[in-house]
Order: sequence, then structure tokens, then C-alpha cells
Amino acid sequence: MQWVDFRSDIIFNGNSISFNEKHFVAKYLMRNSKIRDLNIFIKEIEDISACLSTDYRLKACGHDFIRLFYYAVKKRKGHKTGFHDEETFAGSLCACLEVVDIENEKLFKRVYDL
Repeated sequence: MQWVDFRSDIIFNGNSISFNEKHFVAKYLMRNSKIRDLNIFIKEIEDISACLSTDYRLKACGHDFIRLFYYAVKKRKGHKTGFHDEETFAGSLCACLEVVDIENEKLFKRVYDL
């Protein structure tokens, strides 16, 4: 199935951000000529979601998080951010990490132990 961009389904309201999941799912299924399977698809999402960790860091792919974060910053700050693309934004974000903030994360412990 072909992916669709999720940015048009992100809603900014003051200091909060929400996601119009129903519209996104319908758009995704329509793009792939599967809208007739909407109820089955929603049931699958519910079943998979029930099995996922409650830790939000484990629920999203890193590149999707960066895309969302970049989009939110650009939406709030416009071109004043100085970031011209997601790759520059991701690099700048990583450069701001402090070792003390990440040294206890499992991934970084495993990398350090190599």
C-alpha cells in the first residue's frame, strides 16, 4: 500500500497539537482503494495498539518523529527557524543532546558497550 503524508491531519490549537486520525486513515485507505475495509482496518489498529508499550518513544519511528517535530517548528516559527530541511533539523537536534540526558537509555548503553 502507498503511504500518504500525515502533515495535513495535524491540528495546531494554541500550545497543543492533535492528530485527526479518522481523516488520515480514511485518506490512506482511499488512496489505496481500500476504503471498503475501513472497519477491518480500524479493528486492526485497535488490536495492535493494545499490544504496544505505553512508552511513546517506542510507538513511533524516529524519522516520523523528526518529520512531525520539524513540521511543528516550521508551522510555529515559519522561515525564522534557520532550518531549511528535515535533515538539517535532525542534525541540529542531535547536536543538542547532552550525554547525561541519554546515557541511561538502552540504545546508547548498548552502543557504548560495543
